[in-house]
Amino acid sequence: LTWQGPFFVNAGADADTAIDAMPVLSATNDGTWVAAWETSAADGQSDIAVARLTDGDTGWGPAVLRNGDALDTAPRIVND
Repeated sequence: LTWQGPFFVNAGADADTAIDAMPVLSATNDGTWVAAWETSAADGQSDIAVARLTDGDTGWGPAVLRNGDALDTAPRIVND
């Protein structure tokens, strides 16, 4: 893994109107990295977005919304 300057984990972040906040990052022993963050759309609904980078990948996978019917805030990642 080679670190570079800042970049967007979620595609289109530089052009969308969502407010992304509260990022967390974690790594596992097998080289998988997971990023999660709170994202809020213009309608005020907050969801948790998650993206993954697997050892050997050339970039982050697509962000997936892990939303429910409730207001989702302050993501946390736990590894075992």
